[in-house]
Amino acid sequence: MTIKEMVPPVYNNQPMVNIVMGLYIGPTVLIAHELGIFKYLAKYSREFQPIENIQKNIKKMDKEFESRPLKSILSVTQVAGLVKSDGHGYMLTDMALEYLNENSPHYFGHAFDFMWRTRKSFSIDGLMAAIMANKPQAKNAYELDLVKKEDIKDEENQIPELAEKAMHSLRLGADSSWVGKIILTPYHRLLDICNHTATGAISAVKRYPHLQACTYGFAEGCKNAIKEYGLEKKITVIDSAGKNISGKENPFYSVEADIHFYSNVLHNWAFTDIEQIIQHSYKSLVGDGIIIIHEMFWNQVSAAPSAAAGYNMLLQYWTEGQQLSIGYITTVLKDTGFKVLDPIPTWGDYSMVIGYRAKKPEIEKQ
Repeated sequence: MTIKEMVPPVYNNQPMVNIVMGLYIGPTVLIAHELGIFKYLAKYSREFQPIENIQKNIKKMDKEFESRPLKSILSVTQVAGLVKSDGHGYMLTDMALEYLNENSPHYFGHAFDFMWRTRKSFSIDGLMAAIMANKPQAKNAYELDLVKKEDIKDEENQIPELAEKAMHSLRLGADSSWVGKIILTPYHRLLDICNHTATGAISAVKRYPHLQACTYGFAEGCKNAIKEYGLEKKITVIDSAGKNISGKENPFYSVEADIHFYSNVLHNWAFTDIEQIIQHSYKSLVGDGIIIIHEMFWNQVSAAPSAAAGYNMLLQYWTEGQQLSIGYITTVLKDTGFKVLDPIPTWGDYSMVIGYRAKKPEIEKQ
């Protein structure tokens, strides 16, 4: 028998350990949200709460919640940057207060709600099924009563109201920041395409009051959001329910707009559909029209941002699409006839690629 030598590895194995232990981080944050820990701490935004108070005020389960698992949950929320401690009690971080306070305009809890109720979609079994089938598995997410059948709005599993709110949470930061990166003074009407809460149109019209806008999305969600911002006279809505965006009969192609805005949406379709959609935009834009594609783009050369990689797996489960690269979008735009600006970072891992037909748009100096 050969006697082995104990030789230290060349590389530290911490990245491997982080992969394994990291599997417990996201789900535990969702559990903390479901138990109402963040909701309780948000009530005492400037006071550290002893664990006994948290224990008494979180969502009650079948039996009394004990301190050992609660401390474990709170330690994970600290690692995630959502909770801080003074050694005696706990409170939300300033960042978490902005996103986990239900009264905040930037409340992110709807995204947590959706992930909790469709948690089969990011289980190992769920992801494996999506990978092996290479097609959407959305119907399977509604099994086991994770989402009640009556919550689904039609037979084709259109995104339920909860998913609309979740997408609003995910995209609000990016959709409210892009408009500060480009000068829209020369333009007249923006078409916000497949944005079911109209955030792109709202942010543009708020910053540039001369603009008119039209949003193509689920009518109820769009109209509710537009009303909240008092923009009913500035933004019209075309209901997208049951319509194929890549089809020539799509009504939004007849809208006279000189800005077509696609935010966080083109990744939902196969490449052939994306290419058709961009061709339709090129033909229907008026004047010195521009197309803005706003995405968490995939990096073709180096490692993608972790959120983009995770998003890509989410799309494997829910859609026929995938995260897009800047190289791919640039090529499609140029092949269609657009000239293309260099990518412009907007918010977090998001960037926008702008195509124009004749007059080069002006970019805000940062």
